[in-house]
Amino acid sequence: MIDAPRIAGYCVELTRSSVIYRFVNSRRRLRVLLVCRAIGASIWKGAAHRGIRRQIYAHEKGTAMKDIFLLDLDDTLFDFRRGEREQISDTLAHFGFSPTPRMAERFHEINDGLWKGLERGEVTRERLLTLRFDMLFAEFDLTGNAALLRRHYFEGMAQRAYLMDGAKEFLAALGTRGRRYAVTNGSAFVQSRRLAAAGIDKDFDAVFISEAVGYNKPSPAYADYVKSHIPDFDCSRAVWVGDSLTSDRGCAQAMGVDFILFRPGGRPAGYEGLLAQSYPQTLALIDGL
Repeated sequence: MIDAPRIAGYCVELTRSSVIYRFVNSRRRLRVLLVCRAIGASIWKGAAHRGIRRQIYAHEKGTAMKDIFLLDLDDTLFDFRRGEREQISDTLAHFGFSPTPRMAERFHEINDGLWKGLERGEVTRERLLTLRFDMLFAEFDLTGNAALLRRHYFEGMAQRAYLMDGAKEFLAALGTRGRRYAVTNGSAFVQSRRLAAAGIDKDFDAVFISEAVGYNKPSPAYADYVKSHIPDFDCSRAVWVGDSLTSDRGCAQAMGVDFILFRPGGRPAGYEGLLAQSYPQTLALIDGL
């Protein structure tokens, strides 16, 4: 096992083999060796902050360290449910309706169902964005212009960039381990603005938004696009973290990478794979892969 003394020893041996070492007297040699040992210990201490120790350990074990992180956004980094709930209530009120908690809950259920339909290819993105308001109107016997509500809702959601507690620290920790990539099925208009509003747009090496990519998660085409646009992509070094068993796990399987389900609420029925209920748990699972 490589540790601080061993690193220091490497520095000492390297110094002993150098030409300069041969031309100094014994007293100065001792001083040089002590300085080199101190430098070696300092290198090892600094390595803890750059993820280098993990690379050294992984190399000694003959395993690939995880250093390519594919991260879903909504309900993985962003508190999407909060933003959605607030914005649909704000939108309904803006157009003269009296929103209720039940309306917000039903909008979430309708919206979620349509996005899953998009994943299966049953509805287009353009149709989905308006249909969810038509369906809400029909269920609560409301009359209004769904296209206008869609626009107001869309513009408001772009500013509701609520990060989940600990998300920034989680991203920072991953940044010491490798490269971070956002993988999301959201709209380019909303997601790009929310990333900027939350101050995490610069934390990613690249952002793959399905609307901009031209393919939706979990299609093989989306997975292939992401793989082909990550330099030196290696499946054994990558891990996908997301909250969806359909879009996220499906994409991870299509790419052939490890998957961690992020669900603070607990393990869903029938799921036997890797589960994290917090960011520290996610990091621990990543370190164990």
